[in-house]
Amino acid sequence: MHQTLFATVFALACSMVAGSALAAGPAACAEAPAKQGRAAERFDGTGLMMIATKLEKQGEADFHLKYDEPASPCIADSFSVGDASVTVLYSPWQRGLSTLLYRLTITRPGDSSDILVLYDGMTSLLAGGGLMFHVSEERQGVISWYAMFREEPSMADVKPLVEKIIKGETKPLLAVTWPKGAKEGDIVAIDSNRLK
Repeated sequence: MHQTLFATVFALACSMVAGSALAAGPAACAEAPAKQGRAAERFDGTGLMMIATKLEKQGEADFHLKYDEPASPCIADSFSVGDASVTVLYSPWQRGLSTLLYRLTITRPGDSSDILVLYDGMTSLLAGGGLMFHVSEERQGVISWYAMFREEPSMADVKPLVEKIIKGETKPLLAVTWPKGAKEGDIVAIDSNRLK
C-alpha cells in the first residue's frame, strides 16, 4: 500500500508540474525583436490572391490561416489600445511554406482575435520582387489582410498598423469569408486602388 500511495503522489506531482509548465506558456523574450526599421510595403494583388486561393483550397471546414508551429516563441510586448489589450508573441523568422513572425492577441470586452504576421515562402518564390510577409486578422468568420511587406517587418512597422486595425481606422486590402454551407468562399472587400 505504501508503494502504491507513493506512486500515486509522485504521478500527481509530475502531472501538476507538467500542467503548470503548459499553463505558463511562452516566457518573455530574452532578446526582443528589432523595434526600429522600415520594411518596404508591397501591394502585389497577384501574390495576395495566391495566398487567398491557397486558403480557399483548404475548404469550408478548414478555412483558417495556417502556419508551421514556431520553434521558440516568446512574449515580446504588451500594450493597450482603448479598451483592448494586446499581447505580442514573437517567433524569430524562419523560412518555410508559412511561418509565424508575430501573433498579436487582442482581447476586447466580449471578443478576442489574433492578428498574424506570416511569411509565405511559396508566394515569395513565385511572386518575385522580395519576400512576402502579410498581416492578417481572422475575426467573426472573416479573414482580412491589411498589409504586405517585401522584407521582415519590425514592431515599428506592425504596431501602428495594429492600433489602426483595432480603432477601425484602416480598411483591409482584401477580406474573405466562407458562408456556412456555401460551395466556395466569398470576397467581402478588395482595395483595387492599392492592389496592383
